[in-house]
This record gives sequence, C-alpha cells and structure tokens, in this order.
Amino acid sequence: MCCNSGDVELPPAAPPPEELHYLFTAATPQAERFHQHIHQYNAALAFTSLGVEVDSSVNDGGGGPPTFRIHGKLCHQLGSLLPHYGDRPVYAQLYIYGPREALDHRMQRNATLDPIIMERLQNLILMHHRWVHIFKQAMEVFEENRCEDVSVQLTANTNRDRRRWNLPTADEVAVIVPGDGTQSYGRRDVVLRC
Repeated sequence: MCCNSGDVELPPAAPPPEELHYLFTAATPQAERFHQHIHQYNAALAFTSLGVEVDSSVNDGGGGPPTFRIHGKLCHQLGSLLPHYGDRPVYAQLYIYGPREALDHRMQRNATLDPIIMERLQNLILMHHRWVHIFKQAMEVFEENRCEDVSVQLTANTNRDRRRWNLPTADEVAVIVPGDGTQSYGRRDVVLRC
C-alpha cells in the first residue's frame, strides 16, 4: 500500500545545514537542551500560529505516547505584518525586524530557552528559508509608504441572486493562493498597499 507498491520513489531529502545537523546529532549539553525544548523553539520561530480545535480526550487514558488529534479544520493564522500599537511582535511580524531586535523579542517571550541556541536557529532560518526575504521587502514597502490606516469594504450587488452572491458572514477571510503568489490569475487579483 505504501508508495503504490514501490512505483513511487521520492528523491532523498537534502541534508540539513551543518548547524542544525549538529543540534540533532551531537551528544552535548546544548544539543540535549535543544531536544528537550524542540517544540518551544519551533513555536518561537514559526511564521504562523496554528488555528485548530484540539481534541485532547484521546490522552485521558494515560497509557501510551501523547497524541495530537484535531476536530474540524486546521489552518495557519498569519495576522497583520505589523503588531497592533502597544503589542509585542509575534510570528511572521518578527521577520521584518533586524536579527538582534527579533531575537530580543523572542527571548522575552521564551525566557526559559537558551539564547545561544535561539540565535543559531534564527540565523539558520534567515540564511536558508525561502520566504524570509519577502517579509523584509514588505517592511521596506511599509517604511517607504507611511500612511493612514486603510480598509477594504465588501458591498453586495442587490441585483444579483443573494443565495449565490452573498457577503461573508465571518469576520475572517481565508485564501488559498496557487503557486508562489507572483502569478496573475485574471481580473480577480487584489493587491492592497498603503
């Protein structure tokens, strides 16, 4: 059943960067601290938060390893690229800051983690992650185009069938973008800038 009885072959995974390989394989106190808190490091460096309703009833029995089971949909919540006034930046917002300032914010929220490991992991992401440069470009756009807050308002055309062309009832919008987001798909593209 796996791999269609051998008809599907995946290429071998590329080796991880040397710094990450060291943290995964070394038998040092630093690598052990990394293993012990790997989930917290992952969350501290994530671009998005996880939007999900967790079903923890599967772990009530006690025996066996912990299980992560969701109920309903799973989505990644990105939020605004700029933090609300007075709030500390989180998730993708930290990737538009300089490395030192981003590290300081991460360590304020994760004071129990090793700052040397956090800095090493942050530097790895800054060097190797393909989306980091997009967040830097977004910050440059914000800095070049300081302006008032803007909003988008959807209005219904009352001459259309309201059962099909109704307005959304939720205050959040989810979007699936095919490709890498640079292609144009006709007249439906919406690009907002200040």
